[in-house]
Amino acid sequence: QSGHYGRGIGTNATGLLSATDKVITELIGKHPTGKRAEQDSILKGPVDKVEQVIFEEINGQLIQACTKKIDGAAGPSGLDADGWKRILCSKQFGTKSMELCESIAHMAIRLSTQYVDPNIIRPFTACRLVPLDKKPGVRPIGIGEVLRRIVGK
Repeated sequence: QSGHYGRGIGTNATGLLSATDKVITELIGKHPTGKRAEQDSILKGPVDKVEQVIFEEINGQLIQACTKKIDGAAGPSGLDADGWKRILCSKQFGTKSMELCESIAHMAIRLSTQYVDPNIIRPFTACRLVPLDKKPGVRPIGIGEVLRRIVGK
């Protein structure tokens, strides 16, 4: 049962560790310091333009179909796969669900065909860090946004 503490100190029944100072320190120690990309790893020269026709099949119906196949926990926004299914696939919201699916499809096409400033999509690519009990130690698990998983499909 998620959220209920098990026998281990600071560990609940799902194997998740509580965010104690010790756990946070260990997670920080496992996270590498960010650094700038090396010039040899950056593509240089003209970039081939991808033809828009390749992405014509990305539409609201496809977004709904992909949403129905998604499962999993929430990212930083707190909205899990079941929440996205309710918003995008249920009849509860009438035509607004399909309108949102069409908007997500347009976003997917834009992300696939145009340069998008990384600072603008930072919330879209963010992950929620979850500390799992490795017994002994901590295993950091990043859980990304469900919307990113939907668009990725």
